[in-house]
Amino acid sequence: MKLWKHHAAQPQADRINALAAKRGDAFLADYGGRTSSEWLVAKALQALEEDPDVYAAAASFVEAGDWLVSALTGKLVRNSCGAGYKGFWSAERGFPPREFFRALDARFADMPEKLGGEIMPPGRAVGWLGIGPRVGVVVAANLAALAAGTMLVALVRSEGFASGVAHRSAWLLALAPSASHGLLRDAGSGTGSFASTLKR
Repeated sequence: MKLWKHHAAQPQADRINALAAKRGDAFLADYGGRTSSEWLVAKALQALEEDPDVYAAAASFVEAGDWLVSALTGKLVRNSCGAGYKGFWSAERGFPPREFFRALDARFADMPEKLGGEIMPPGRAVGWLGIGPRVGVVVAANLAALAAGTMLVALVRSEGFASGVAHRSAWLLALAPSASHGLLRDAGSGTGSFASTLKR
């Protein structure tokens, strides 16, 4: 297991960025010309280079949330949000071609096979927990925490309403006539820099 905030795969991410830029791979533009060491492909390449036997034994490289959905439902599904920004997938192009992975390392040419599973939009029903189909609790395709919070933005439609997410990091969105409105003042000391940023 590799933690998302672990940055040891930065050399691999730098090589991915350089190769994609040199080849003119379309996916790089999707990320502003730079991918991250926190993402799946750099971490998989790091695993290959540091322990080829572990890489070879891995049937799949899967985001933790997608793995959890798979464990609960018995069906490997990748959420389109994570597959997109962590695996370089797009609905138009799919994952990068085998040649891209091979150009990074000849042993990495099989990476497309390790990215299997149906791609589903976050929140779409994958399966059920309970006594049978459509009885019990629906299990949906994974959605990253920050992305889940951004969906709450749609709910912020009137002054005085706030939504927020507290997970690995936290944020608060509020609609108010000004950044110094009471809602932000009352939210606590952690919003001071956020409020002052909004005023600028």
